[in-house]
Amino acid sequence: QRVIPFLLWCIVFKVVRVTSDIGITVNASIDFTIKSYQKINGTSSDEIKPKSIMKNFVLFTAILEILAGIILFCMPQMLPTLADASSIGVTMARMYGAAALAVGYFALQVWRSFDSHDLKKSFLNTFIVFHTGVAIAIFIGYNGGGANEFAPGVLHTVMALITIYFFVKK
Repeated sequence: QRVIPFLLWCIVFKVVRVTSDIGITVNASIDFTIKSYQKINGTSSDEIKPKSIMKNFVLFTAILEILAGIILFCMPQMLPTLADASSIGVTMARMYGAAALAVGYFALQVWRSFDSHDLKKSFLNTFIVFHTGVAIAIFIGYNGGGANEFAPGVLHTVMALITIYFFVKK
């Protein structure tokens, strides 16, 4: 029972790693990430536009949140940290799953209509609040002994920082 969630989380973290390898990451130097993207894809600096990097980030966000939402909404007890959770803990996980599905679906709509300036602005504002709020909640829970996992807080912090970068960069 615990193998499937472990494999799903491994896939998610592998996607994060692969995505960071192609230039969607927060580094001290954004030029470094663009150069890495160029090296991997064999493109020149004229061919890489921040718009395409942001569009890929929006799609990655959509996929990540939809997957997390499905797992937490449909089968939260399969995650090792929720295997022995109380009914309140399972209900809270399902509530987060529903929220993740909703924001993931919103990100998918933004990706599909990426030329809309208003949708991109809404995406950035919404996801700054979402990722920052979730990261803070996880860190508070972890420090208070109520959360066993620290990694999701780190992931949401990184996602918030990337979103803030695109917000400032626009």
